[in-house]
Amino acid sequence: MADIKISALSAASTLAGTETIPLVQGGVTKKVTTDQFLIKDGSGNVGLGVTPSAWTMKALDVSNSGSFYGDGAVSSWVAGVSQNAYFDGAWKYRATGHTAERYESGAGHAWYTALSGTAGNAISFTQAMTLDASGNLLVGCTSTPSGSVDGSAFEATGVGNQRKLKLSTSTTSTIGLIEFFNPNGSVGYISTNGTAATYNTSSDARLKENIAAADNGSALIDGLQVRQFDWKSDGSHQRFGFVAQELDAVYPEAVSKPADPDEMMGVDYSKLVPLLVQEIQSLRARVAALETA
Repeated sequence: MADIKISALSAASTLAGTETIPLVQGGVTKKVTTDQFLIKDGSGNVGLGVTPSAWTMKALDVSNSGSFYGDGAVSSWVAGVSQNAYFDGAWKYRATGHTAERYESGAGHAWYTALSGTAGNAISFTQAMTLDASGNLLVGCTSTPSGSVDGSAFEATGVGNQRKLKLSTSTTSTIGLIEFFNPNGSVGYISTNGTAATYNTSSDARLKENIAAADNGSALIDGLQVRQFDWKSDGSHQRFGFVAQELDAVYPEAVSKPADPDEMMGVDYSKLVPLLVQEIQSLRARVAALETA
């Protein structure tokens, strides 16, 4: 089928209601009717259901909110979508309210937001998220997070093909960077301070009841089988460790046991700390008793 195109719309045209317009198909002019509402301004910008704003780029305004635009300048090659915004040399509000904008170019994709403003006023956009040409996703920053750049990033490329989730803050005060939730609320978080990262799990007394001294755990300690083994994946040797199935029989609190038996079991070594502390306290008490006997 030959291409169909609108023929000879004037520099500024309106198609409203049901009108007859000229189309060209295979070099032959035909007449068709339309019940669409379309306005083309003198700059070649088009509005569907609305007069197009004074764009200096080529744009299609849809109703009173959304716009699709493109800039074919060699220096930019940008295409994007905006909500309640147009560009006439500077970004401005189409109507009073909130606005957002997203564009893509050879440098990647970028998402912008701005507070509510007045129609015709300049917009001060904040770059909220970036997907750069290397595949790195940056949130709350425009460059890779570091000690001086606040933000988050999923890093697609790195030294030695590393893939990293990077979270950073420019403060050395204690601050949470990751928090975990379930239907009961917050159940743990990871925080940093001036020198280290801290891994915290819920332990507040307000979350607990029936608090009492723990039973003697010496028998459990005796039942722990400390092993040495080689990892099948890379042949590396581990001199001290546990086997999840063996530990599960003695101290299941430290074992992650998926419902699907085909999934791998895991061990949380930190769960053994209270048991070990109690045993050390018991040993110290017995040594003290011997020393004073």
